[in-house]
Amino acid sequence: MKHFKVILIFAALLVVLFNSCKKLDDLPLLEKVSFNLYTDSILCKSSVFASIDDIKEKGICWSLQDNPSINDNKITNNNISNIGNFVCAIKGTKPDVRYYVRSYATNKNGTSYGPTSEIEYGLILTKDVSQVTHNSAKCGGVISSDGGSAITKRGVCYNLTGNPTIEDNVTIYGSGVGEFDSEINNLKENTQYYVRSYATNMFGTFYGITKQFKTFDIKPTISTIAASNVNFNNLTCGGIILFPGASAITKKGLCYGTSPDPTISDNIVVNSSNLSNFTEILNNLNPETTYYIRAYATNFHGTGYGEQIIVKTTTAIGSFYQGGIIGYVFKLGDPGYVSGEIHGIIVAPKDQNTSLGTPWGCLMYSIPNLSSNIGFGKSNTNIIITNCPEQDIAARLCDNLNLNGYSDWFLPSINELNKIYLNKSEINKTALANGGVIFNETTLKLYWSSTDDTATNNAYTVNFLTGIQDITWKIYNYGVRAVRSF
Repeated sequence: MKHFKVILIFAALLVVLFNSCKKLDDLPLLEKVSFNLYTDSILCKSSVFASIDDIKEKGICWSLQDNPSINDNKITNNNISNIGNFVCAIKGTKPDVRYYVRSYATNKNGTSYGPTSEIEYGLILTKDVSQVTHNSAKCGGVISSDGGSAITKRGVCYNLTGNPTIEDNVTIYGSGVGEFDSEINNLKENTQYYVRSYATNMFGTFYGITKQFKTFDIKPTISTIAASNVNFNNLTCGGIILFPGASAITKKGLCYGTSPDPTISDNIVVNSSNLSNFTEILNNLNPETTYYIRAYATNFHGTGYGEQIIVKTTTAIGSFYQGGIIGYVFKLGDPGYVSGEIHGIIVAPKDQNTSLGTPWGCLMYSIPNLSSNIGFGKSNTNIIITNCPEQDIAARLCDNLNLNGYSDWFLPSINELNKIYLNKSEINKTALANGGVIFNETTLKLYWSSTDDTATNNAYTVNFLTGIQDITWKIYNYGVRAVRSF
């Protein structure tokens, strides 16, 4: 009895499977849609080429997504018959929209569909506008279909307000399908225009999408290149001449200042090349200062300016400059300070001592008048080597140094060395980035200054781990880091 129930269940499953397969076989079979494009409609053609049972409904379904069904949009064909060709029109279609279309048919077993057709509805494509001048431009179109009637006229139409038609300004360029270009002349300078291609046949006039462009000024049209290589006192910028205007360019370059919208009445750099694409270096800038920069070009009709570039120069401390790293900038009251100018102390990117350190030296020699003040490291060094013949000493290592094209190095005074310690993080970072080394904070730790204690055989040092100033016997071996002024 148990085996008999299993057999009945298996038989029932076979019946269900058989009926399902039979239902699929009994659905109508349809071919893929073919179509003709018209100004605002698509004429779709298809065929039911097999159906066992009577067709209750047939037609076209469509959507803007793949695999449309009758639950989307549908157009029913009223000529009901079992098999054969039929036609449906999708009306109100728009240019440059992709439609997904397939035929459908319904009989008592259900609804089936033909393969999907993708229809890129665009009888005409507007080409990009090119060769724009102060009074002309070039545009055109590509006509992919005549819409079932020969194209008798084609070209572009344009206006100042948007969505131009053939009731506005037009050009006429031949007839028929295919690609064409058309010149637009007698335009106004420095004016925004809207343009689109058109084509006319017996059904009317249809258009491509609207594009816009702006004519150039009779003065030069120029674009400013973004700033690069920004430093504390200089940067690189430039321009690209897009259109020379209605006469030859007589001068070009960069104008800049600390206020917006600089003109040629402000600071300028003149570029003397014949190139339309140029760059220049702006020098003698102030650190940590915001500058406004525009490229400019001048012709007989006037001066045109590029976009405004806003850039801030970097801090001077830590900048690699003139053979080393800026370790201190003179302030008001410092010897060497000049209002409106940048001066200070440049630090060598690595130590000058041996791995064991170097002595201050000159223990048995009288070294007079060594100052502790900022701005006196150079004179201190000269006094030391003039009054002390010893060779391998801290001051002489600095005086003999020829590094990165500079030979005016010296041993800093104690106050100069202290300022360098306070900025050691920025100096270390730039030193490592330029093949140098950081200050020694582990073994030597102490660095010599050019300032001594006249009452003893000691000289001043700075501990570069703690920042503590001290006086130390001159025969000890400590660190040496040369500096120079700028």
